[in-house]
Amino acid sequence: MTPPHLASVLLVGASSDIGYAVVRALLGPQPGRVVLAGRPSPRRADAACHLTAAGHDVHALDYDAADGEQLVADLMRRAHDAVGELDCVVVAVGAMPTAPTRPPSPVRLGVEPDLARVLLVNLVGPALVANAAAEELAARGHGTLVVITSAAAVHPRSDILGYAAAKQALDTLVRGLDRKVRGRGVRCVVVRPGRVRTRMTRGLPPVPLTTGPDYVGERVRAAVASSRPVVWSPAVLAPLTTALSVLPPVMLPKALR
Repeated sequence: MTPPHLASVLLVGASSDIGYAVVRALLGPQPGRVVLAGRPSPRRADAACHLTAAGHDVHALDYDAADGEQLVADLMRRAHDAVGELDCVVVAVGAMPTAPTRPPSPVRLGVEPDLARVLLVNLVGPALVANAAAEELAARGHGTLVVITSAAAVHPRSDILGYAAAKQALDTLVRGLDRKVRGRGVRCVVVRPGRVRTRMTRGLPPVPLTTGPDYVGERVRAAVASSRPVVWSPAVLAPLTTALSVLPPVMLPKALR
C-alpha cells in the first residue's frame, strides 16, 4: 500500500539518524514542510540542508530532553506556527548509557553509572513530547505519531537495564495513547529497532541482524501505509525477542542476558 502524502512533519530529536531517515521515508519525493526540533548541532544543520535541497520547506526549533511540560507544549505551538497543522510527529529522542570507567563497587551496585540521565533522555523527555503531540493531533482530528523505542523494550539486557526500562515504559505509554486517540482520527505507531548503524552505536561490537537507518525508515513507511501500530525492524525480531524472553537467562549467551 502507498501511504497518504504527509504535507507537514515535526521531528523531535533532529540529530537522530533514525529519525531523519524516517522523516525522509514518510515525506517521499513530494515537497513538504518539516520542523526539526533539537539542540543546535552540525547534525541538525546538515539535516536541514539536505531536506531543503530535496525541495522541502524546513524550520529548526530548539528542544532539549530536559525541557519540562510547559516548554514541550510551547514546542507544539511553535511548530504549528511554523508550518500550520501537523500531519505527523516523529519522536526520536534517546541515548545509550555511558560505559562505566571502573567496575561497580561491591557496596554500591548501581544499575547504570548515569541512570538519571538515561531515564531523562529515553523516557521523561520523549514521553512528555509524545503525550503533548497526541493531544495536539487529537485536538485537530487527524495525524500520526511515530515514536522510536527499541527491541530492548521487550527483552531488556542486564548491561543496559536502565535504558531498556526507559524504552519499555515509553513503549507502553505510546501504545496506551494509541488506544485513547485512535477514535479521534489519530494513530500512534511504536517502532522497535534492533541494532542500527548510527553514530550512537558507533564503536559497539557487531551483532547479527544489524540494519541501517534507511531500512528502519522504509519499515515505518510501510507500517503507516498498512495501519500497523507496532513496527519491528527487522520483522524477525518479533518472534526472536519473544523466544528470548521466555528462555531462562542461564540458557542465553551473556550478551543477551
